[in-house]
Amino acid sequence: MPAYNTARYIATAIRSAQEQTLRNIEILIVDDGSTDETFAEALRCGAGDPRVCVVTQDNAGPSMARNRAMRIAQGEFFACLDSDDEWMPRYLEAQLAVFERRPSTSVVTSNAINRGGALDGTPYHPLQDHERSLSLLDMLVHEDAVCIMSVFRREVYDRIGPFDVRLSGNEDYEFWLRAAISGFEFVQTLEPLAYYTRRPDSASANERKMSAGILRVFGMVRDQVHTAEQREAVDKQIARFTRDLITIDAGVSLRNRDFGRAASLYAELYEREGGGRAAAIKVAARRAPRLLLWMADLRRAIRRAASLAAGA
Repeated sequence: MPAYNTARYIATAIRSAQEQTLRNIEILIVDDGSTDETFAEALRCGAGDPRVCVVTQDNAGPSMARNRAMRIAQGEFFACLDSDDEWMPRYLEAQLAVFERRPSTSVVTSNAINRGGALDGTPYHPLQDHERSLSLLDMLVHEDAVCIMSVFRREVYDRIGPFDVRLSGNEDYEFWLRAAISGFEFVQTLEPLAYYTRRPDSASANERKMSAGILRVFGMVRDQVHTAEQREAVDKQIARFTRDLITIDAGVSLRNRDFGRAASLYAELYEREGGGRAAAIKVAARRAPRLLLWMADLRRAIRRAASLAAGA
């Protein structure tokens, strides 16, 4: 469990691990240089429970924190739990049962219920009553196919190495892709046995950072995939997230009233995707940027109102 400034949430996360029906576990918490009471809260929650180990380090990001925990770990399996998420009591028991039923499986990734934001109360993946194998192609086409709340064999870490510390976002996605490229088998379970927290101050809430991070991951793995179909999937994702980044930057320029840069970015977007809508936005950005800004603000206000209504 990497933890950074999550004093408000971490007690729930730790308690959810302590209350697992599977009792023979280690709970390894790495405080990543928090500036709030996260470290003290983790120590308080772990007091009297010999299964809990809490360590601290200078702020170095979640990859370094996860890697430190895995270096300490003694078990045959690793399970990722972020410090603002929560497992239901049967989570580990159910995930490890998959390894027993499917001995060739190396990674079992779970389903969860979203908590907070516009998706509050909805499942991370559509609810189904079965489990399924995930191929590398599945993971390339659907970048959210593997949830961070996954359990994997120590062998994965031993063979492919730790999380990439150069990545401050999407490090888990790169790790899963690297494992799949190396031939490890993934299974996705679709019964939701955890809660995935979506909060406005989390790393995953920064849309531009996430888009740039995932674009970097696709660039890293493009020459490592095995088939033309997989490379085509990567190229489509690179094109998609490049367009997303241009759109985000254009919107920021528009809100900053840097209308010249906004017009240039919207023109670049039109060159990439064409179409009537892109053409209209290109013209509006050049000839009526204030109207385009007003429309963008209106769309944002509508989305914000919908998000608040959904979370009420």
